[in-house]
Amino acid sequence: MRDRSITLLNNQGLDQHGGGVRILERLAAHFAGRNTVRIIAETEARDRPFEQRTYPPAPAPRGPSWRWQPLRKVRHLARVVPPLCAGADVVICLDPHFVAAVAEIRPRLCVYVSLSAVPRQEWFSERGATALLRAVMYAWIERRMLKRADLRIVASRFQAREIRRFELLPGFAPLVLPPVFPVPGAVRTSAAEPHMVLVVARLVALKNVERVIELAELTRDLDCRFVIVGDGDRREALERRARPLGDRVHFAGGVEAGPFYREATLLLHMSRYESYGISLVEAMQHGVVPLCGAPGRRCRTATAEIVVDGVSGLWFDLDDLGAAERALRQLLGDPARRAALAAGALARARELLSRDYGGELERVLEGAAR
Repeated sequence: MRDRSITLLNNQGLDQHGGGVRILERLAAHFAGRNTVRIIAETEARDRPFEQRTYPPAPAPRGPSWRWQPLRKVRHLARVVPPLCAGADVVICLDPHFVAAVAEIRPRLCVYVSLSAVPRQEWFSERGATALLRAVMYAWIERRMLKRADLRIVASRFQAREIRRFELLPGFAPLVLPPVFPVPGAVRTSAAEPHMVLVVARLVALKNVERVIELAELTRDLDCRFVIVGDGDRREALERRARPLGDRVHFAGGVEAGPFYREATLLLHMSRYESYGISLVEAMQHGVVPLCGAPGRRCRTATAEIVVDGVSGLWFDLDDLGAAERALRQLLGDPARRAALAAGALARARELLSRDYGGELERVLEGAAR
């Protein structure tokens, strides 16, 4: 694809971290050079070779109107985003809140990259009347976006099933394109001493980081340290909970995870809901062994599409902290077993990297644009 004006819409800009931002950055890098690439988000990063424009955040809700915030955000973006998108041939949208804005922009081609089955995630993370209302609103918003888009992309077969079931779209047949990218300089340095058990996650309830601290308490006798990379509204509460453990649990904040992958022994993945799991693949490229929740009723993830249990990592029941403890003790106490799983993780990462995310998307776009 050449000589097109490509606009990428995302809630977060390139100064942020996380799976959605990783996809945004990789797509912008892939299409730049042969096309005019523009990123529109709430924030921007300096020293990036892309045109970046920002829009003002939605005003804070007042009174009971906070319950309708998803719809308020859709309306706000429809007002502030279209003037920033003049001349866009192709719009690649990574957030369903832009649905009304896309209708105003009217690009020649609209691509929706769904980062999660949003209504299902809302209901899964928190039950109750408010969660149900938000789930219904997000089902309506994302259904509209899926119908508006010319091309729909999801990260996993699991995510496609979730959308079909919980957004009442039985015929939904998206392009399944796992967001797997080679990590520059994925070179293993000497493992940290004591062993580093790494957690890469937003600090929100759904990511289940409280259980990490419980596991750190249970394994005080092990020569290991838990490092948590990420930020979110649960950080202050989690830091209070971990304070009695001293430097056994370290909160690194919302920083780039690359330097930590190079020294980590294990990646602990405790999330209860995940449309894919980019951090798993990034860690595996460094030979870090993933220890993750087994898919089940209370753990809805795409883990089975990434980690082969007993070959490239280990699964455990998220509701059985004893199982996580046994797995951790087994891996830290058995260097031969750990080395075998690390080799399996590297091999599995190479297999997953055989698909070219940007190249495959570009080929599909070229076909759709004819």
